[in-house]
Amino acid sequence: MVEQADGRFDLQYDRNNGDGGDVWPAGGTARQFHDKTVPDSRYYRDDPSQVAVLNISDADSVMTADFEVQFSALGSKSRASPFWTTSTATGTGYVKRAKRSR
Repeated sequence: MVEQADGRFDLQYDRNNGDGGDVWPAGGTARQFHDKTVPDSRYYRDDPSQVAVLNISDADSVMTADFEVQFSALGSKSRASPFWTTSTATGTGYVKRAKRSR
């Protein structure tokens, strides 16, 4: 399933075959993707995923973004994902380095 940046869900509802708003960052208006955005990164049962993609760059042949597994920058105080542990973090709450837990 493609996560459409504009949050209109046109592909799911068979309204069109895709449009300019589907590609991130949707003309510069969709620079974040997390539990509190539309579309959101929540699980299908509406539970928070604690996954965030922030600072999404302009669409180009090379794109950049900041990825977080437990996002403290948005005011969340939930526990860390069991799949990742942060080893260091910047003062902004963004994960600087992460390693996979076993």
